[in-house]
Amino acid sequence: MDTDLRNAADYGVLPGNGLGKDNAAALQRALDELGAAGGGTLFIPEGVYEFAERINIAVSTDANCSGTLRVTGDRMPTLVATDDNTVFVVTDGANVRVGHVVLEGLQFQGNLEGPSA
Repeated sequence: MDTDLRNAADYGVLPGNGLGKDNAAALQRALDELGAAGGGTLFIPEGVYEFAERINIAVSTDANCSGTLRVTGDRMPTLVATDDNTVFVVTDGANVRVGHVVLEGLQFQGNLEGPSA
């Protein structure tokens, strides 16, 4: 079980609650660090978080990669895509040690994509 717990606020991911704060770069940095570390949990506190750029969650295609990256929320934080092009994507990643992604306790407003089967 992954025991690395990180708070998104420590990376500068802060709720804008409709005020237009773009959290894309900060969230991407947090996800990239956890992916490179082999997994862990990113905790997102309650609030509304806006994103104006694509968020990529990279997952290894190596079948032996057993790390899990978990993104979990407190009281159902809402992740909002602020334009039609913004997408939350799970992608095949190079140099990551994560084989599984779990998104729980979150609400999404916008587009979600995953790898095609």
